[in-house]
Amino acid sequence: MHNVSAFFYMSTVNQNSKDYLIVGCGIAGLLIVEQLIQHQQSFTVIDGPTSSASMVAGGLYNPVVLKRFRAVWKASYALSVAIPTYERLEALLQSVWLYEGPIYRRLANTAEFNKWITAADQPELSPFLSVEFKRNSNSYLIADSGFGQVLRGGRLDVASLLVAFKDFLKTQRSIHEVTFDYDQLEVSSDQITYEGTSYKHLIFAEGMGVLQNPYFNSLPIQGNKGEYLKIYAPQLKLDAIYKSDIFIIPLGDHKYLVGATYDRFDQSMDPTSAARQTLVDKLKALITCDFDIIGQLAGIRPTVPDRRPVVGTHPQWSRIHILNGLGSRGVLHGPMVAKSLYDAIAYQVPIDAEIALDRFTKWVKY
Repeated sequence: MHNVSAFFYMSTVNQNSKDYLIVGCGIAGLLIVEQLIQHQQSFTVIDGPTSSASMVAGGLYNPVVLKRFRAVWKASYALSVAIPTYERLEALLQSVWLYEGPIYRRLANTAEFNKWITAADQPELSPFLSVEFKRNSNSYLIADSGFGQVLRGGRLDVASLLVAFKDFLKTQRSIHEVTFDYDQLEVSSDQITYEGTSYKHLIFAEGMGVLQNPYFNSLPIQGNKGEYLKIYAPQLKLDAIYKSDIFIIPLGDHKYLVGATYDRFDQSMDPTSAARQTLVDKLKALITCDFDIIGQLAGIRPTVPDRRPVVGTHPQWSRIHILNGLGSRGVLHGPMVAKSLYDAIAYQVPIDAEIALDRFTKWVKY
């Protein structure tokens, strides 16, 4: 807490000159700001009124691609950065949003059981796939072959964390909840100027707002719509996350989040009856008890064709940077890539080629 206090003292010394301007405060923006706080850098955040996908995200973090029985990209390292990051945020904001615990994946048959055993013997998967299987003891779950147990997973309550973090920034007068005006931006080789304040660096963390960004709007960032249901099911009594074709995530008070869908073609922010029916059908294939639908959420995730984030510095303007494309694994990968961007800017540490903006240089406008 001492370092945080020192940072906020430093950030108010000269309001006409700061270290960083951050555009966007979804999960990507929050995580790069956390890096700035940790390193005592002054900043201003601009976050418009448009709802980000982060506000409706399920928040699940899972180190295993359970459909294919393989480890998520850089899962171990990503977890080693993510968990301490969220713990620092909890300490800063004095609340709890991270819920660590097993994820139980339904096994369809003996063949999947054997496939799990084989996968769990692989070095990259052995830390995450338990060989202690869970028999189904819940009469309302359909799982004759039981469940495999994924270790080191869990859920982050993203929406509540974002609300608390923005409230905290408001108390520090470090956030402006207005639409970013690109016409007010002045860029030179030695500084960024926006509405009378100069900055050393500008980081765009806009999610799908990047499509309106004149510096990066030609990047191949695509919207992938995800929808969730909130249900009330008092008979179900689950105390952990369960997965078949969908996830069921306990929220407390007999409420659960069910999802998610993936749609690359519908770019509207409105929930759809088609997604609702898809989720209901998949839910009924996993549980037999009655449930009430008490909500439906929809958001557009920013994704990239190669399924890696986009992180780096504009090829012409060395003080303009981007953090985007976190997709459906933003909770897991976000802290790692935010750290990578900060280290690249502050210490010239090379960004991993798999996430570097350099791989899309031909897409960036000069």
